[in-house]
Amino acid sequence: MQFKPVGNRIQLVAYRGYDQEKRRAIVKVLGSMDAYTLELPKDLLDILSEDEKAEVESFIADTKAKNKKQSDTFSVQYIASNLDRVADLVLDGVEDYGLSEQWGGEVWAALEKMQKALKKKGYTRPKREAKPKKTEDTQAELKLG
Repeated sequence: MQFKPVGNRIQLVAYRGYDQEKRRAIVKVLGSMDAYTLELPKDLLDILSEDEKAEVESFIADTKAKNKKQSDTFSVQYIASNLDRVADLVLDGVEDYGLSEQWGGEVWAALEKMQKALKKKGYTRPKREAKPKKTEDTQAELKLG
């Protein structure tokens, strides 16, 4: 069985033998499922054989695992920029987003959990650079030429 993405659907295409007269494979489109939810329609389940059902279930499991891996990778790669963007949005105006004290508590708890995870895995906090000392407006010894 083959799984062919077509728009927002995935077509299930089955090989049904070889036609000697036409000299080509006999291929039948059994049906399609949603590409995002990966849910099979009930009528499609009824026409699939046990082997085909097992193959479809394997395809769905593999696709869901691949999608989760990709989602997790994006989450890890873009966490810093997302936190930075959310910080700017909060500073610009919390009332625009309907944020509550509960939301603030959840964010603080998540940040605390992130700090613990980073420490546990050996990612040290970067040292802050010392603020430069104020220099006087005049230069005490300026030697010219």
